[in-house]
Amino acid sequence: LLPLLSWNLLQNFGQFLSKEIAEELNYNFQTHLQHNMTLTKKLVDVIRLFQANNIPIISFKGPLLALQAYGNIALRQFNDLDILVSPSNLDRAIKLLIDSGFVPQNDLRWFERKDWYLSRIKDVVFVDEKSEYILELHWKLSGAHFAYPMENERLWQNSEIKTLAGVDVNVLNFNDLLIYLCLH
Repeated sequence: LLPLLSWNLLQNFGQFLSKEIAEELNYNFQTHLQHNMTLTKKLVDVIRLFQANNIPIISFKGPLLALQAYGNIALRQFNDLDILVSPSNLDRAIKLLIDSGFVPQNDLRWFERKDWYLSRIKDVVFVDEKSEYILELHWKLSGAHFAYPMENERLWQNSEIKTLAGVDVNVLNFNDLLIYLCLH
């Protein structure tokens, strides 16, 4: 909530803040904004990578949630990127990310089993070897602790298109996103 609080204090109550407090809030906000802009660019690069390889994704949380909730990527803190692929594309998506320099942080042996889709695992965490940001590749939205009440196919059918930095991306529709965030 710090970016949202800082923004509102600076925009609406700046005249009541001491110079030191205003400068500190502004510095922290600008540092946060730079971080979010960097991660947003990384997400756009990932979206383009998947589009170029004909692997549909749904992006959620991160900068897209900031846009959906506040209309501004600067007003929400996020430290990783989350994308959803259909289970039928999971193997291609994992290979694409590894071939593109991402390093899986999970043991992938579970994926070698014939019944991998019954696993309690919901995502594979990757780190970009160049900049060390985290990308979570989801193939379902909840692990064993919650049963997400929607079929994956329905999520794709109800997804919406949003534009992020000039790139169209699928996102969860508002109702699906709200249910997911309540579970998350």
